[in-house]
Amino acid sequence: MNPIHRLLPICIRRPKPFALFLDFDGVLHPSQSATFRYLPAFEATLRGYPDIDIVISSNWREGEPFDELLDYFSAGFRDRLIGATVVLPGPYARQREIEAFCRTFGIERWLAIDDGESLFVPGCPQLILLSRTEALDDIGRMRLADRLAAWTHSLWTGA
Repeated sequence: MNPIHRLLPICIRRPKPFALFLDFDGVLHPSQSATFRYLPAFEATLRGYPDIDIVISSNWREGEPFDELLDYFSAGFRDRLIGATVVLPGPYARQREIEAFCRTFGIERWLAIDDGESLFVPGCPQLILLSRTEALDDIGRMRLADRLAAWTHSLWTGA
């Protein structure tokens, strides 16, 4: 593990006020298959929401430098990824890591797409929970698109 990831979050540019925190395993591919099978679908879905930054919250940030994580994404999409969260121990760690990132860098609203329900407080309204084995299949992608549409609508209308 790269020790810097434990101590400091990474943010390579000033973030926009809205961010999506991204897990890899169980989202971009089923379980821990490391195939990135659903990465093209993820990128295609997010292209419709250019005002949302993406932050890596996956455990992969612990084992690979941020610039190497960017290499998994298409060249035209990499500029959407602005950073990675710090690693924190304890209950609901992923949510606390995300909240720390938001506080540190001034992100006003966030969503997280993840398969780790226990990493968030029960009923976390910002969590888009996916099945670890199904990941971002057609149903998962539809859930992501629906949540992004509803979320961005509420951001712009105040509803």
